[in-house]
Amino acid sequence: MSFDTELVDQGLKPSPPTDEELAAVEELSPGDYEIYAENLVLITEEGKAVMTKMGISSMLHSGDSMAAIYTAKGDLVTSVCGTYLHVVTGQIPVKFIMKYFRDDPTVGVQEGDVFYCNEAIYGGIHNPDQFAIMPIFNEGELVAWAVVGAHQPETGGKEPGGQIITAVTRHDEGMKLTPIKIGEGYQLKSDLLKMMENFISRAPRMQVTDVRARVAACDRIRVRTQKLAQKKGNRFLQGLFRKIITESAEGARKRIQAWNDGVYRHVVFIDTTGLEASLLRVPIALHKKGDRLLVDLTGSSPEHEGSFQSLAPCVRAHCAIYFYQFPFS
Repeated sequence: MSFDTELVDQGLKPSPPTDEELAAVEELSPGDYEIYAENLVLITEEGKAVMTKMGISSMLHSGDSMAAIYTAKGDLVTSVCGTYLHVVTGQIPVKFIMKYFRDDPTVGVQEGDVFYCNEAIYGGIHNPDQFAIMPIFNEGELVAWAVVGAHQPETGGKEPGGQIITAVTRHDEGMKLTPIKIGEGYQLKSDLLKMMENFISRAPRMQVTDVRARVAACDRIRVRTQKLAQKKGNRFLQGLFRKIITESAEGARKRIQAWNDGVYRHVVFIDTTGLEASLLRVPIALHKKGDRLLVDLTGSSPEHEGSFQSLAPCVRAHCAIYFYQFPFS
């Protein structure tokens, strides 16, 4: 399976609501949205805390991490994070799995499955970002996904530390896993953990321990969300999820609408390609009209021989960081 531009473009936008979802929204009682939207935040907070307490790597503890709940289709519902980067891209591997593996008899998506990835095209900002992904079922129906991610300070690349400054191709950067199933029936597969140990041979214990920490966090989110579905019903979750997505989108558009129309420009210069001293130019122009923003990066320096490159999902995620942290905070 090669790079799927259409999947990535679609994957960063919520799926259109179905008639069933819209009907489920209308069935929410007064107070349901406020109470249970906060309940989902507490669930993800608990998941992130589990990962932090179980994991051992420095970046996991420093907050370069996230824990989130996504809809059955893979759209972001809610999250707790140290960085918004991973929240924005965390839905791409879910949609990858749903597109390529759900109906594949050799893979499939079943209750108790555990998926894992660190491929920068399908989830991470770069190879050090690793994600555990679990489907959440209730009464045999796929109702949501749990995703937990964090930066891992070793990738098995050509130099230690994960951030391969001397890389001239992606093949220098070590392990890069497209979403793979590393567990079934709520059990991890020892052979695949051994494979990761072999990839990350400089720090095998750290790798396996932190994989288990991410998976344990996913499972905690799975348990809590599953109990909520058992208590309130799958249709309730559908309506609640769609309400959260709709309210978030409408709130963002209202905030943008309140800003002055116009074009806002800035230029940043970087003095290295990572490999050698150089001068890179990154201009940005924000075109604001009504309730829409267009981010224009035309005129940026071209691809070069160093490691300072950026894939499309990474560019969008970095733009999202600054919107979420400042004007939307």
